[in-house]
Amino acid sequence: MKKIQLISSIILICIVIYGNTYAQLINIQRFIGKSQIDLINELGAPVHFDNSNPSMMFMNYNFLSIQCIADQNSIYKVQLSRNYTSEKEAYDDIRDFILCSTREGFLSDSISSRYYTLESKDINTEITIEQQNDSPNLLLKIVASSKQSNK
Repeated sequence: MKKIQLISSIILICIVIYGNTYAQLINIQRFIGKSQIDLINELGAPVHFDNSNPSMMFMNYNFLSIQCIADQNSIYKVQLSRNYTSEKEAYDDIRDFILCSTREGFLSDSISSRYYTLESKDINTEITIEQQNDSPNLLLKIVASSKQSNK
């Protein structure tokens, strides 16, 4: 009986840890205002890095489908794209992302069933979900940008 309780507890802990970690993966707002070095320390080296224009440096992470735009000081725009084969899975992730964001002080607004906005003092975030052409898959896009940038 003790073994069953122990195994059940371990499984529950793993599910909770995975859920929190996954919500953090799509919480791209946390990168706004950080330096490129902070991002590289957290995610590793980007697959593509273009610093030909210092006021608009571009970093791309394929494994997470994240693109970042930064200036010399900090990251001011981040976009995440993710494909889903199930509508339920996509909306579960959107719900988790919005709940996580509201806990961090963001205000949520549902424009439609496929378009949401989140806003804090410093960051605007847009969430869209759209059907991909000629495919049953859905595409989730989350774009977070700094209100301070005029870029």
